[in-house]
Amino acid sequence: MTMISCSRREDVAAMLRNGYWPDACEVSLRSHIDGCSRCKEQVLITQSFQEARLESIGEARLGSAQALWWKAQLRQRDAALRQVGRPAALAQGFALMIGLITACGFLIWGWSRGLGWVALRDLQELLAGVRVDLQPFFAAFGNNLTVLMVGLMAIALFGGVVYMASDKQ
Repeated sequence: MTMISCSRREDVAAMLRNGYWPDACEVSLRSHIDGCSRCKEQVLITQSFQEARLESIGEARLGSAQALWWKAQLRQRDAALRQVGRPAALAQGFALMIGLITACGFLIWGWSRGLGWVALRDLQELLAGVRVDLQPFFAAFGNNLTVLMVGLMAIALFGGVVYMASDKQ
């Protein structure tokens, strides 16, 4: 842009602001714009900005109000379902953990009773080591070991029921 000031700059700006260019422009102002490089640049820049504004308004069309409302309802429902599903997911994880502990407990309990139904030597040695490590724990229950096993089975059964009742199967 040139640094020279133009006396008709305000007239050109008002004409562009009101949307009179090029159809409703006065003949004298049109001839001035053709001869003045500063006013010609101002017209060019203003027209470019106006065209860009019109294009951006055209691209920013919103959908119908009904579609927007429906999408908002779907988002709200999904958020509520996620919120409600969190305790069930925690219960599933807890049930899986209890089930695994119960299975290990029954293996150890059966092994300690002399049921040598596992033929693999490495597994037998591993279970013998676990049995030796857990003997003080089971000794604390004394004759009530059956009560412990029944309790663990009940918890595992509860975990299985929670898992079966969930929708993530």
